[in-house]
Amino acid sequence: GIRVNLISPGFVAGPRIERVIEGQAQALGVTPVQAREGLLSASPMGRLTEPQDVAACAVFLASPGAASITGEDLNVSAGVVMY
Repeated sequence: GIRVNLISPGFVAGPRIERVIEGQAQALGVTPVQAREGLLSASPMGRLTEPQDVAACAVFLASPGAASITGEDLNVSAGVVMY
């Protein structure tokens, strides 16, 4: 059978989010450190999602261990998205 699942990453650490943080800092008139702290405060885990966190989920969903999982949206967001 065909399985279809979705991985929804949150704020992933890397150059792209750093550019977003810099833009937010300029827009808000704060330092990049303050903008980063504001972003991290939205995360119950207090951190950004790491690329390897997303990759590990993809590997799991492609593995035999996920054979009964389909139609799911897996949020990998350090707790930013919860329901």
